[in-house]
Amino acid sequence: EFNGRWNNTKEDRVRYREKKEVYSRNNLPCIYLYPENLGIIDFVFSKRLIEVLLKNNMTKQLRRFQFKRFIDDRGGLFVYMFVSAFVYSGSFTWQENYTTLSVCIGVFVYQIYRLVM
Repeated sequence: EFNGRWNNTKEDRVRYREKKEVYSRNNLPCIYLYPENLGIIDFVFSKRLIEVLLKNNMTKQLRRFQFKRFIDDRGGLFVYMFVSAFVYSGSFTWQENYTTLSVCIGVFVYQIYRLVM
């Protein structure tokens, strides 16, 4: 719900608050956005969506949203890590490439952490 006239008058704010109350009484999950949120809409929308999904015990939808964001944001890096691991596996020895392996594992674990959180 975009409350575009939030900053105009007191009557507009009262009307928006009444709307929020109706949504709340009817258990309708809703994300509220205000004019000052437009500059950081991606950040605000994502944070508020996560809050609404958690509040309404919609964990399946939350995981799907987080997975989609992960793929859109870092999917290429994830694929690159698997391809690199596959190419490396043929000529890899622990003694020669321990640092490279450590970095790859660290990046992999971090990406999994980002996916889960």
